[in-house]
Amino acid sequence: MTALQNVALPLLAEGTPNALHRAREVLEVLEFGEFDALPETLDLFKRRLLEVARAVVASPRLLVIDELLAGLADSECETYIGSLMRLKADYG
Repeated sequence: MTALQNVALPLLAEGTPNALHRAREVLEVLEFGEFDALPETLDLFKRRLLEVARAVVASPRLLVIDELLAGLADSECETYIGSLMRLKADYG
């Protein structure tokens, strides 16, 4: 399963039309360009971005983020927080 398919999984399970398109949009907001990568080949930072993308792709009313920054370098944490802010700005 590719990174794109992994993020789209919640929507595909619900039978949502255009699930892959929606997943791509979320990944683009996160500036994640490796759509065809296998998740297990990604570094920790990219895997964490996938986790967030999969969590928000179905537009949940509440998102609990617990320990997503653990194990990341300071520069990665700053980038990650910026990505979360872009998601908030684009999707509320």
